[in-house]
Amino acid sequence: MPNKIRIFVAPPSDVAIERAKVDKVVETIKPTADHLDLILEVVKREDYVPNTGRPQQVIFN
Repeated sequence: MPNKIRIFVAPPSDVAIERAKVDKVVETIKPTADHLDLILEVVKREDYVPNTGRPQQVIFN
């Protein structure tokens, strides 16, 4: 069973270019992750609705 690695991205909104690069980097290293039986998942802060709990708990979930 592959291991899942979540990559949590929560930078300030003024670094949109850098935030977009995270997806490109993950796609670039995906073949290596597949070979190592890893699943990489990018989780972005904006994908969560505000008030879903304490921010730290959202990260842990």
